[in-house]
Amino acid sequence: MSSTTTNVKQKPGIFWVNSDVLPHKVSSLSRSDFDFWYLDDHIPDVISRSGVAGAARWNYIPTRGTPERELKYLTTYDFADLAFMKTPEFMSLEGVVPGPNRWTIFENVEFDSREYELVQIDEKVVRKDPGMLS
Repeated sequence: MSSTTTNVKQKPGIFWVNSDVLPHKVSSLSRSDFDFWYLDDHIPDVISRSGVAGAARWNYIPTRGTPERELKYLTTYDFADLAFMKTPEFMSLEGVVPGPNRWTIFENVEFDSREYELVQIDEKVVRKDPGMLS
């Protein structure tokens, strides 16, 4: 008797997080404190998880003709399979469920999060680092 293994197709993608300190809350949380937490605490915690391939943080640069943005920071997290975001390992992240030491962050910052499933890759584009196209 032979057995077959069903290969569940992975859905690679990115988790897109637009964020910034709320303008009326800057007195409660400085942008430098927010940046320190995001860069030195939160992102390393996220990318330490087995299903996260990497992260990149971006800063909005206004150009002529584009409107000013309230949320000036964008972080993208690369996933080989977006289903990882539903696992206990990912759901235990403090950014998913704020912990007691981070209430200042989550009370004073706006986050706009979205998941994007990979549709196509241009074969001429070579990906050197997660989140960085060359």
